Amino acid sequence: MSKLRNKTQHKARAVKINTDIRSNRYTCSWANTKKLEQIDEIFREVLDIKKQCSKIIHDNIHEALTNKSQFIKRVSEVKRTNLIFWSVQDIMYSCLSSYEQTYETKIKNYRFKTKIGEKKHIASKDKYKNGVLICKAGEEYIEDIFEMQPFDYFLTYLLHVKNIRTLTPNKIKSEQIKQWFSEFVTSDLIREGLIKIIEDKKTELRKSITFKEFTKPIFRVPNWYGKGKDICYFKFDKTNNYLKHWFRLNINKSLTIWLPINYNSKFHDWNKINQCQSFIIKPSGEKQNSIDIINSFETEPLEFKHFNKAIGIDVNAKHNLFALSDNSIVDYDHNLIDNFFSELEKLDNKKKLTKKDKKHYAKLIRQNESYFKWLISKTLDKLESQGITDIVMEDLEPLSSSRISNSEFDERYTRLCRVLRHGSQKDWFKKQAEKRGIRVHLTQAEFSSQQCSQCGVIRKTNRETQEQFKCVNCQHESNADFNAAKNLELRYTNVLLRSKLHLMDKYQRLIPDPRISFLEIKEILIKEFHH
Repeated sequence: MSKLRNKTQHKARAVKINTDIRSNRYTCSWANTKKLEQIDEIFREVLDIKKQCSKIIHDNIHEALTNKSQFIKRVSEVKRTNLIFWSVQDIMYSCLSSYEQTYETKIKNYRFKTKIGEKKHIASKDKYKNGVLICKAGEEYIEDIFEMQPFDYFLTYLLHVKNIRTLTPNKIKSEQIKQWFSEFVTSDLIREGLIKIIEDKKTELRKSITFKEFTKPIFRVPNWYGKGKDICYFKFDKTNNYLKHWFRLNINKSLTIWLPINYNSKFHDWNKINQCQSFIIKPSGEKQNSIDIINSFETEPLEFKHFNKAIGIDVNAKHNLFALSDNSIVDYDHNLIDNFFSELEKLDNKKKLTKKDKKHYAKLIRQNESYFKWLISKTLDKLESQGITDIVMEDLEPLSSSRISNSEFDERYTRLCRVLRHGSQKDWFKKQAEKRGIRVHLTQAEFSSQQCSQCGVIRKTNRETQEQFKCVNCQHESNADFNAAKNLELRYTNVLLRSKLHLMDKYQRLIPDPRISFLEIKEILIKEFHH
């Protein structure tokens, strides 16, 4: 295995790319009351349009997710006052994209299972199912026991296949799935039956998607409309002694708003300021009564260091924030998070939030975000000083609602993960690492905590507790978080795991291959671990 790891040094070379796309944010903080009222009216309309789009999508979820090109024509049903049709259509696309991501996550996470028995329990606390109380504390209840049988694994695989009708054994990479295909698909009648099972399940998952309430009034406006006629652009005003940098926001033919912007030559390039096809308009997350304008432009490509050393980082919540494959940890300030929850609880207990409360809440969120960005920056500084050039992390999805609680903060685990910003950490790592020339690779989250980092065996029983890992095969014992971090590092340093589990972006950073099912992931991890 050491030979394979050495080969990595010859694979991860510096990449030469002609151009890259970057974005800049410009903030308007000096708009007068009339302009702010006009912008607020536009933001309210954007939220109303998003609500209309979300309702149209939710009410026609099957058509929206199966016939996108035809469904998008329903944008004509949306009522609008100020926004041009181009912006409304863009909002419809963004709302539809959000529903598509939810559906893809449901497909990815669903597992067919077979009931194999029942087990009696005494409830230690009130037990809920889908938000409904089914058993009070101290009462006896019966829990169904489910397990995945070979046929369940095969159905789960088919759920991820785009076209089952054209599926043949030659198109299947996994030997185990090929065997099941030959065993289960013995006639065209059975194939049709399997197709119906999968289509019914997909329909069920689509119907289970709840209505989405979009709360951020973000929208886009084009840089030109019609025959080269600019409707939104930045302008330098030499005649104004105080405010020289302006943005022309043309909402429609009869409504144009000139917004003064904060310009800093250290971060902004005036020569490229109008080199984009559209601008993103949104309320500023940092200042009250401020508007952000975001543009994108071509720039010099990112530069990354030659490979020297890789490290795996396992993201956690209970005992630490990050566990590293070199057996070190990065923890968060537990007192700070405890105080954060105390402040949130005060706001939660209020029936209605005042303007002051909302301002306080926004400040808490900004402080929370700044703290974790600072913590990531400190972590990267340390890793850079150690010669780390490649970081491997799990491609974590935001957790769905759960009633599992964290005893330290007496909060639901899902809320703790949101406060610890698990959903944003990989992006913050990636953005800050780019400035240091360090690549951040993302890999599948599956089986990183169940696989032994010494022998490669994958068992649920390897991790009987949250803290400790003990392999049932080789008896290797380790801190569970360190074991997971070592597995993550191996998915990059092992050439076969790297190539079979991932795709690469233009900078040779790994991203999970979405075409691989979780069963194929498991088979690849076991088969290629020692190669």
